[in-house]
Amino acid sequence: MGAVKVVVLVPWRAGDELREQSWAVVRPYLEKLNWPIYEGDCDGLWSRGAAINAAAAEAGDWDVAVIADADTIPPQGLDTAVGVAHATGGGIRPHDHLYRLTPAGSVRMAWSGIAGIVPELHIDREFPGGGLLVVSRKGWDAVGGFSTDFQEWGHEDSYFNIQLLLHADWDRLPGEAYHLWHPAPARNNKSYRTNRQLLASARQVHRTQILEAEARKGWSIGRVL
Repeated sequence: MGAVKVVVLVPWRAGDELREQSWAVVRPYLEKLNWPIYEGDCDGLWSRGAAINAAAAEAGDWDVAVIADADTIPPQGLDTAVGVAHATGGGIRPHDHLYRLTPAGSVRMAWSGIAGIVPELHIDREFPGGGLLVVSRKGWDAVGGFSTDFQEWGHEDSYFNIQLLLHADWDRLPGEAYHLWHPAPARNNKSYRTNRQLLASARQVHRTQILEAEARKGWSIGRVL
């Protein structure tokens, strides 16, 4: 990418053995990109958005950031996504498929890589949204980073993508990413309900803009957000 400074931002908190094992599997894939990796955490209750903001601040002066989770195998072709994000000044979901692996599939990924995955045996289901995001510094600054109103688990990424759609640009490219198995996070708590309400409000307030973007881009943005 020439003079374009690319960094990888990973929201990360140690202490969970299974997630540490997942990070040990995922990290080599990110290291092969040859871009510096910055891990971010936050004080107090977990907030993925605050952790990403912390990683972005530690990374300093960057042009494009690849936001990647510690449990997700990235797609191929991230160079293309970086170029598009930098050119548009917005954000790109660098894959149109995100597959949740079964426990056995996660073990197979650890031992054999993507080539060892047999879809009918090792893929549990496909996530419509989530996964990696490649964002330009211009787009990041336009929306002020991630909202820290979202705590524990859920929907901070969709909210951020809506802000990109409104104030910069947001799109996707073809590609496949793989989510390693872990137990589903709790959804019967106040934080998750608050997160859902925040996202639902943003969807409702900006429904017209989302539908207009769908018409321009020709795919169901609302389903992926």
